[in-house]
Amino acid sequence: MREITGSNVEKIVRKANAPIIVVKEEEVTFPFKDILFVSDFEEDVSHPFQEVLSIAEKCDAKIHLLRINTETDFNSIEVGLNPVKEFLEKFPDLKKFSMSVHNESSVEAGINTFLKHQPSDLIAMSTHGKTGFLSLFSKSIAEGVTNHSELPVMTIHIKK
Repeated sequence: MREITGSNVEKIVRKANAPIIVVKEEEVTFPFKDILFVSDFEEDVSHPFQEVLSIAEKCDAKIHLLRINTETDFNSIEVGLNPVKEFLEKFPDLKKFSMSVHNESSVEAGINTFLKHQPSDLIAMSTHGKTGFLSLFSKSIAEGVTNHSELPVMTIHIKK
């Protein structure tokens, strides 16, 4: 049953023109107070972030920007924060936010580690959509986060 549901969700996420929030648990904390936006910040994710910002403003939520360095790109936290800081220059009015970089074995592990220290109500990630359920990381990671998270996961297509 889980595989069928997951497959249907993936089809919807791939084809949807609007942001999608996948909710697995019956009880959801709303309005969202803490939103986790996960990206490598190497690609322009301004459009997906604008969608997250819109929800955050309506909910008066804090946005936690998280970059995860995996084994192939471990570096100092300071170096890892540079792309996040450059990205935030596009949003000078953003006030309620935090920035974090985690060095972990995988993106999913980095998200889980972050959530242990900073609980959140929603995980937001961007996807490429038309080429499949591809995130900024890889197909298996984005699917893994959506399939394994007990939290709602919001996916937003990157517009070219």
